[in-house]
Amino acid sequence: KGQAIFTKPGVPHAYLKGNILECMSNSDNVIRAGLTPKFKDVNNLLEVLTYDLTLPQILKGSKKEHSVVYKTHAKEFEIQIFALTKNELKFSTQNNPQIMLMLEGQIKLSFNEGSKIKSELYSKGESVFLPAILSEFKITAEKFTGLVLVSVP
Repeated sequence: KGQAIFTKPGVPHAYLKGNILECMSNSDNVIRAGLTPKFKDVNNLLEVLTYDLTLPQILKGSKKEHSVVYKTHAKEFEIQIFALTKNELKFSTQNNPQIMLMLEGQIKLSFNEGSKIKSELYSKGESVFLPAILSEFKITAEKFTGLVLVSVP
């Protein structure tokens, strides 16, 4: 818990136990090798694999106010994990899309829609896409809440 790894292209990975959060750059080259009933393209897999033996670099993340930030070698995204009690936080999308996943608790997400303020509730297991056009939004937590925010660094 609280650790992350970054897997470069060409390096196989598998999840054998536990819960994980996987964030992946846009790609059309997912190749399955096994442990799934889906199609497995073994010939293509053997062609693109990197055959270097290494141990994964464990990323611990860095503390930032109400969150822990995980930066990787991927220029497309960074991950922030929030543990909130009774909080109200304001965010900016900085003209980039973001994705939020609720891990625990409930939040009220508020944002401007034209001249009106709109609010929506999100609970454990739900996610929301926050488009780049949404310049600012506010999160209000009334009790302990855990959430993940994936954004472009």
